[in-house]
Amino acid sequence: MAPPTEDQASVRPSLFRIKRILSSYPCDKEILKEMLQNADDACATEVHFVKDPRTHPGERVFDESWRPLQGPALCIYNNSPFSETDLEGIQKLGGCSNVSVFLGL
Repeated sequence: MAPPTEDQASVRPSLFRIKRILSSYPCDKEILKEMLQNADDACATEVHFVKDPRTHPGERVFDESWRPLQGPALCIYNNSPFSETDLEGIQKLGGCSNVSVFLGL
């Protein structure tokens, strides 16, 4: 297997951080409340819930445990754009002490 490219190497730590954060996120009805609270905190005026019935191939996933997560899915988004502070927090994801506050955990 070839060594990762520079772009892949810079992305990989973020993927591991995201995986770690997602594994600690609630996986029950509380997630819906959390998404509504996040939208409210962002001063959003709309929240959209979209059922995506597709199932994607599972050959290229981060880890075997992600195979069952290839669909279907419930996509949730709101109409509040990310601020510069939000984008900086995303870029530093897992590397700063304020990640739990940023993600509303």
